[in-house]
Amino acid sequence: MNPSLCPTSSTSCGYFSFPLSQSKYNRNSTEVYECVDSSILLSAEEDYDDRDTNPYYQICNHQPQCMVLNASVLNKQFLNYLVRAHGIRLDSLRTEEVLFCCSLSHSNLARLVKSKLNKLQTISKWFKAGKLATKVSNVFISIFEKFR
Repeated sequence: MNPSLCPTSSTSCGYFSFPLSQSKYNRNSTEVYECVDSSILLSAEEDYDDRDTNPYYQICNHQPQCMVLNASVLNKQFLNYLVRAHGIRLDSLRTEEVLFCCSLSHSNLARLVKSKLNKLQTISKWFKAGKLATKVSNVFISIFEKFR
């Protein structure tokens, strides 16, 4: 399953992994890619006025990252949508914990999920470490050597 493009800049690309206790398909989890926004972590009573107090913005920001969440923190309407749309049986879950990964870009989300890391390194960290400059210069060197 691959992430899809999210239609607007106000949404991020999300990945959810629900651990299964047993599966007739020999899978350990049900994986779901969905476009998400800050409402997925809002209960009916909550209303976060600023980005600093909404936990969504701590996860879904400039750095693609994953976090284990308790399913109870997900907005009930959103959780019901996931269950209905993706055929998730709540009674088949091994735990109430859900792995949630988020990225502003679907391609970075796919890289993050495939890497099995909690976070992807940002470009600025590559620059600080000098790795990007080295990689870029090595690429140019190999390209230029082909033309000699």
